[in-house]
Amino acid sequence: MRACATVQLVRAGMPAVEAELGHGDLIGRLSTAALQIDDLRVSEAHAMVSLRSGSLRLLALRRRFEVDRKPAGEVELFAGLQIVLAPEVTLRIGAVRLPDAVMGLRWAGGEAALLHDVAAIVAEPEPAVVWRPVPHAHVQLWRMGDTWRYVHGDAPPADLQVGDRLSVGSVEFEAALIPLQTGDATRGPGQPLRIVAFYDTVHILRDRHPPFVIAGGGARLISELALAGVPIGWAPLARTLWTDDEPDHVLRGRLDAVLRRLRSKLASGGIRDDLVAADGLGHVELRLDSSDSIEDRT
Repeated sequence: MRACATVQLVRAGMPAVEAELGHGDLIGRLSTAALQIDDLRVSEAHAMVSLRSGSLRLLALRRRFEVDRKPAGEVELFAGLQIVLAPEVTLRIGAVRLPDAVMGLRWAGGEAALLHDVAAIVAEPEPAVVWRPVPHAHVQLWRMGDTWRYVHGDAPPADLQVGDRLSVGSVEFEAALIPLQTGDATRGPGQPLRIVAFYDTVHILRDRHPPFVIAGGGARLISELALAGVPIGWAPLARTLWTDDEPDHVLRGRLDAVLRRLRSKLASGGIRDDLVAADGLGHVELRLDSSDSIEDRT
């Protein structure tokens, strides 16, 4: 079963539009948005629905929205909530459906990824899940209602079942039901972190500990995420970090390598290694506890 919310888009002088939105669905002017809004007051990628800590939330991307007449960058979705995306552009939240677990993929060395509308598993520069159609990918997956379908190599399309194993190169991806109460909800509070971003270096400060310093690509990655304040798609993030005109698969390999080294360094310093994490849909984010803080000195 898919975690989703029924929403109604209300604009002055226009008929109301209803849609069902789930994890990873975009709202905005983009042609690929799950809820496309033809209105100049709305940005191309205005907001995104995200499943985290067992609840559906709306995250502001290019512009903030308002809840109860106050600017907000994130809000939990519940029946009756009204979100003002822009003047005279309002989302009314209807029913919210949250199953105990949803279909996803697990694999060694990677985070559990919740499945979205379309995905592919590519082999180069190393096996990875990407959240877009990729012609001739080793595995292609797509959603049909509450069912996921896939094509593996030259095999005919089939329904994706829990326990199905999809081997790409030396990596085995397994279809699994992923409980919604994992991740942040079970991690528990950690020691408060004060993150000071200088761009080429980042200092992480904790009580009774010397400053923990990160340099190079990991520091620049953290600084970009701190400046944005919202999850960033892997492609725009990579092209910000590396300005040379490399193809997507090369940039993805570079970004994955930086993430691996960064998580290893965080763990070696006794800092939670999911401070920088992927959301399972190709976005990278800083996962901060309520007691954490960021200081921008870039």
